[in-house]
Amino acid sequence: MKSIKTLRLIVCFMLIAALSLTALVGCKPAPDAQQGNTQEPAQSAGTENTGVSDETLKIALESNIAGLDPKTTVDRYSGNVYGCIYEPLLTYDENDNIVANSIVESFEQVDDVTYNFKLVQGIKFHNGDEMKASDVKFSLERGIGTSMNYLVGEIDHVEVLGDYEFNIVIKTANGAFLAGLTAVQTGILSEKAVTEAGDNYQLSPIGSGPYKFVSWEQGVCVTLERNADYHGDAPYYKNLVFYEITDSTTRANQLEVGEVMVAPLAATDVSRFENTPGYQVVKANTFGLIYIGMNYRSENVQDQKVRDAIAYAVDTAAITNATYLGNANVATAILSPNVTYSIADETAPNTYDAEKAKALLAEAGYGEGELKLTLVIDTRSDVTSVGTMLKEYLNQVGIEVEIATGDKATMSGSYYANGTDYDIFVGTWYCATPDANSQIVTTFHSSCNGATGGYCWMNRPEMDKMIEDARASSDPEVRASLYKQIQETVQSEKWWVPVLYYVDCWGSAENVDLAPILNPTGYHQWWKITAK
Repeated sequence: MKSIKTLRLIVCFMLIAALSLTALVGCKPAPDAQQGNTQEPAQSAGTENTGVSDETLKIALESNIAGLDPKTTVDRYSGNVYGCIYEPLLTYDENDNIVANSIVESFEQVDDVTYNFKLVQGIKFHNGDEMKASDVKFSLERGIGTSMNYLVGEIDHVEVLGDYEFNIVIKTANGAFLAGLTAVQTGILSEKAVTEAGDNYQLSPIGSGPYKFVSWEQGVCVTLERNADYHGDAPYYKNLVFYEITDSTTRANQLEVGEVMVAPLAATDVSRFENTPGYQVVKANTFGLIYIGMNYRSENVQDQKVRDAIAYAVDTAAITNATYLGNANVATAILSPNVTYSIADETAPNTYDAEKAKALLAEAGYGEGELKLTLVIDTRSDVTSVGTMLKEYLNQVGIEVEIATGDKATMSGSYYANGTDYDIFVGTWYCATPDANSQIVTTFHSSCNGATGGYCWMNRPEMDKMIEDARASSDPEVRASLYKQIQETVQSEKWWVPVLYYVDCWGSAENVDLAPILNPTGYHQWWKITAK
């Protein structure tokens, strides 16, 4: 009997492997750059660390690509792809100073609300048209009121002063505004291309970046090719192919057999590639975290004693170790320590005390099993793991938990968008920029309730005022003081319980020079990647 079961398992595994391999076959680079399958880590066809190569770099992503238009898709998985296609106006240098990107000749702040920019002349979009100030106006203003709003919502208007000069006028003074213009989502699009493509623009995105769009087989992969007319340094790899592989086991298997050359690794697969010749594991700290959030609209968590009890009931260190096996850091604050103005270095991890949790619930008037909570989680493996352990911890102190789950889009539409039918949730966040504003305003300002990140549904005038004052100030000391107050308020009142800080773990063929291009935002600079 055991042998029959074993045989069935082997057959099932072979079928799964065959199906996953088949899925990769359909996505191919340009014909002259196509590579055959290999059972060994791919070897570079170019010169060592210099020049360019005819090789195709095959990259696995852990989530499906939602779209290639930043107006409608701001998630980091899609951004990893279209960040190669579009270029924002600004970027960060090696010292974390905001500087002009390659498409901008100069910029300056004219007054509290006006910023003057001059474009480099002769920048070409992938369709051959020259980038003009009118394209910038179109790109930024079309994002107002959309999923890009947290980056461009402060813009009042863009004033075109000439073909290559424009002013960006914002509504009120905002010390964090320029940081938003470094995000990949604010990359400049061709107005002509967007207008002509209409509803089909997702299938023919046009930017000015180092890579051009070739094809997108939805649910399978996106193929890009080197932009031969790029105004900056030519990228090393001729083609990039981003495979959409949501299952971590499949990703690891595809990396091992050489079907992909780079892949994000689940914690359970890290040691596998650390100890396999021909491969390497690269780890990088991020701006991202997992947290337990409370719904400000829920009557069940209005009592501070209840929120405190939930916090005391949870062993965040144990969750971190169980979920990531040492490949993540226990969180101490609601902002990653890598984000500007974080108080992570001044605070301690959440305190686990089950008996204290039970006592607080009793003080709040709840006996064993009398408090019933709805917990919302999405289907990403790490979120599911944290949610499952959270339910167990809460059950142990006498809180009954019903889990509502679905993919991220379903959860956003059916729960988060209206702030009803849930009490607590497991959330994730990646800051789009190193500035604290990109997280704080989106997650705690009432104007962002129900939008991406605004799942707490916080609605407190004093909180809004602190956020607005911090955003408006250009004085680092003022901003630091206000962001500290915001973090301390949220944490002391337990509207967020930080669980862990992400550490990006990537596996790759050993000849791929991956480390320099990893970005703590989670939006990686694939156009800078080379071979060793």
